[in-house]
Amino acid sequence: MVDRILRAHEAGENFKIIVIMPAVPAFAGDLKADDALGTRAIMEFQYKSISQGGYSILETLQKEGVEDVGRYIRFYNLRNYDRINVSSTMKEAEKQSG
Repeated sequence: MVDRILRAHEAGENFKIIVIMPAVPAFAGDLKADDALGTRAIMEFQYKSISQGGYSILETLQKEGVEDVGRYIRFYNLRNYDRINVSSTMKEAEKQSG
């Protein structure tokens, strides 16, 4: 991935990688709990491989002279959401909308 971005940068090509990851790479639960150790480790490894640790994707590109890294690679996360204390009006609107 880094090599391909560097080739595009050197050639002046329009090239972009879009990385989409879950906000939390596991099932719902408390990240502070002992049984979430694996999930926390995955999140740490993701963070370090993207932007920290000396050999990350972003650091490597910057060391190679890519100033605007966001021109070539972007990271997004997905997460679920839910409503708390849904009003009766909202429930009725959702029911009618199917």
